[in-house]
Amino acid sequence: MRILHVTDHFTTGGGLEHIFRICSGLRGYEFSVIAAAGPGESRFSELDGTQTVAGALTPETLSSVHPHLIHFHHIRPLAYWLLRRKKLPVIPIILTLHGLHVRKYDFQPSLLSPVKGAMRRLLEKKIFFRCDELIAVSRDDRNFLESRYGISGVRYIPNGIPIHYHPAGNHLPDRWRWNWKIPDSATVALVPARFDFQKGHDLLIRALARPEMAPHRGKIVFLLAGTGPLLGRTRTRARSAGVDSFLRFLGDCTHERVLALMTHSDLVVLPSRWEGLPIALLEAGMLSRPVIASDACGNREVIPEGGGLLFRNQDPADLSRTLISALSEPGKQAQWGVQLNRKVVSEYSLEKMLESLDGLYREFQSD
Repeated sequence: MRILHVTDHFTTGGGLEHIFRICSGLRGYEFSVIAAAGPGESRFSELDGTQTVAGALTPETLSSVHPHLIHFHHIRPLAYWLLRRKKLPVIPIILTLHGLHVRKYDFQPSLLSPVKGAMRRLLEKKIFFRCDELIAVSRDDRNFLESRYGISGVRYIPNGIPIHYHPAGNHLPDRWRWNWKIPDSATVALVPARFDFQKGHDLLIRALARPEMAPHRGKIVFLLAGTGPLLGRTRTRARSAGVDSFLRFLGDCTHERVLALMTHSDLVVLPSRWEGLPIALLEAGMLSRPVIASDACGNREVIPEGGGLLFRNQDPADLSRTLISALSEPGKQAQWGVQLNRKVVSEYSLEKMLESLDGLYREFQSD
């Protein structure tokens, strides 16, 4: 069975990592992956039975791949594809929703936000009903689709990670603290996220700028791993707020690099406004890293009681209080990591995810 995966671009992130794990973990299929060019494409070259195409899904690429099933992982290329579908052979379509970005209108104070949100939901609903199968990676997203879109029958297949995975590249340079000017006694907090509105870097800066954080300057350093459209603005905002001494901007990092940073960090911090089911938190659990995250959808689904600290979403004051609490009780951090590891091992193994997807693919194979 030939399966074509389509996403927006070959850029490091949870969605592309999800596709890589499907292609590397499922046997008995031929895979192709189509996306706009990016640094993440090279990883797929090591996989047998997988080819990549840098570009858009067109009738020409379709005829060269000749798939039995198209699995979309981003709504934008799916929307473009459906505009052309009338003139092409009917091929079953699956869409995995790695987070629902219509949620952004719930966080934007503009008077037009409710109208824009309603219009987007109407458009997306039409697109979703043209798919043969919808997959939500979190229960929060499945419930959102049922309550706000009126769509039932959404399949729930959470993200999964290799529980016993130990990254070969988990080493940083011997003088990595010195290179990034991190005091030996400082707590290192990793923030693995692209720079856009969803990920909440602005909330972290506002929390660090609060007066109660001033005594902790030099006691904690944040490693910001990623790039994105708001990177420049975030740097400027940090300087203006006088908190740039807390932050180290690392730029774009490979997945292996992020895991190496996570291995050597004391905390993983995710101040997102919303998530699907964040692979970064699952990987923190795999590595038994303590986590501080917003109580946003997706995050709250992963973090068990006693398995980390959740702060009120979009509340910089509560984030600062949570950070201070973590710094004042370092002995509890290891316990959080242990509890999170137990949940990830129990509920989010790669084997469970692949078994569910294999069963779904075989349903279409038998049709």
